Amino acid sequence: MKMKTFVILMSIFLISQLSGCFLQAQTKINADIKSNVKSAKQIIEACSPYVNKYLGENKYHLGEIQMALDENHKGKVELYYAEKSSTGNPKVVEIDVDTTKNKILLLDRLGNDSKLDPGEINFSKWKLDSINAYEKTLNLFSSDPKFKFNKVKIYTSNAYEDNLEVWEVLLHDSVNRNSYWSIIDPYTGKVYGHGIRKF
Repeated sequence: MKMKTFVILMSIFLISQLSGCFLQAQTKINADIKSNVKSAKQIIEACSPYVNKYLGENKYHLGEIQMALDENHKGKVELYYAEKSSTGNPKVVEIDVDTTKNKILLLDRLGNDSKLDPGEINFSKWKLDSINAYEKTLNLFSSDPKFKFNKVKIYTSNAYEDNLEVWEVLLHDSVNRNSYWSIIDPYTGKVYGHGIRKF
């Protein structure tokens, strides 16, 4: 009977510990942001107080941005921050934002076994924000009579050639299964490539 009680108590303890770890890994923020916050830079600035609050000031750098948007540049955004002082795989944190709902949703600590190793993005030096990259991509295909799309994906990291930061913009036409893509330098606005591919 004593052994059974011990096993039950140990089980309860382990479950509570695991639950605690999970709660620490994910922090619900659920903070409002202004309805005019759309671009990557605006979102980064809106998230900055929460990065400092939960991760500490100047302890993490921005390493990757993923945006899944509609034609009005609204939708779901994921920001990835990496620990600055790491010598091996850095600890990585993801912040989820929904600009349709005008909310910073949560902060998710992915740890250092997430296999993500984002380099640092120097977004304060960008000439082109995500909206500018989107508009530039629209102009690249505006003369094509078949050009239409209903989904937008925008991505940046510094994983391009020679650790170069670029905007990768994808405009998806899910009816005809065409993807209109561009790769743009956020510092100069130079277009490194663009085209159409099937998906």
